Amino acid sequence: SEFYKLENSLMIEVHSSCSKTLTHCFPNILQHLVALASHLLLHRTEKMWHEQCISEFNDSAMLWYKRIHH
Repeated sequence: SEFYKLENSLMIEVHSSCSKTLTHCFPNILQHLVALASHLLLHRTEKMWHEQCISEFNDSAMLWYKRIHH
């Protein structure tokens, strides 16, 4: 029947556009997740690096302070 043909072609159309969207969207989603993960990782590393820097600075400041006020 004509209706069946129409429905079938519509289904094929929907299916193909759907899979196109999936194959197009999935790498984008993946890319976004990777970017997010690396951003978080960088942020944590940066934070750790800052804390390390500050503690080292404090240590040297304390040494310097003790040396002066000895």
